[in-house]
Amino acid sequence: MSEQLSYAIERYSQYRAVTRRFVEQQALQDYGVDVKVTAVTPVVLQQFRDDWRNYPGRLVDWDWDKAIIKPLEARGPRTYSCAFTVEDKLCGLVAARVSRGKKWLSLTHVEGHPDPSHPLKKHVVPMAIMSLYAFRFAMCSDIPPTAVGIRVLRPLPDALQSYKNAGYSHFVEGRWDSAIIVAAPVEQPNTGETCEQPPIETDECFSSADGGACQ
Repeated sequence: MSEQLSYAIERYSQYRAVTRRFVEQQALQDYGVDVKVTAVTPVVLQQFRDDWRNYPGRLVDWDWDKAIIKPLEARGPRTYSCAFTVEDKLCGLVAARVSRGKKWLSLTHVEGHPDPSHPLKKHVVPMAIMSLYAFRFAMCSDIPPTAVGIRVLRPLPDALQSYKNAGYSHFVEGRWDSAIIVAAPVEQPNTGETCEQPPIETDECFSSADGGACQ
């Protein structure tokens, strides 16, 4: 392993740790819920398999272990993932990645527990978006945070209206990709100031890359 790669791995590990602590504190402040925000560890993935991998009424059939987390980690250090747990109940899973050139921070997958009575009902997606804002801020020590855009990558057609209802109506569709733009990248050579959109609050179901997710 090169010294440069080793440094990047350590640096992004610190960014993720700072982000997760921030989201824990903010969730307690905003929602009054004591949420444990962790990496998506083997223990978390076992909870997922045991508790809601085959839960009746689950809207998607994602394999968070083999189809999401392992490929994400194989991309290199510039990734973010987390699990939301309340009182030992796994309530949400999130996966995101940074594009080449550091232009975009993309939410690729987010899913809440299919049990409609779980403690973070209505909060999983807002917390996922909150995480991306915090992670962007943590990793942008050399450039203004707003130089990095935030987007939901490849949302399914049946989720678009839900995003629009939540205030995210900027949907773009190109030759290779489609996305909901949460915050477009802004070139700001002299200042990092911007007016950013607040996290969303909604009861609707959301879809992300290759499937759907409901908070």
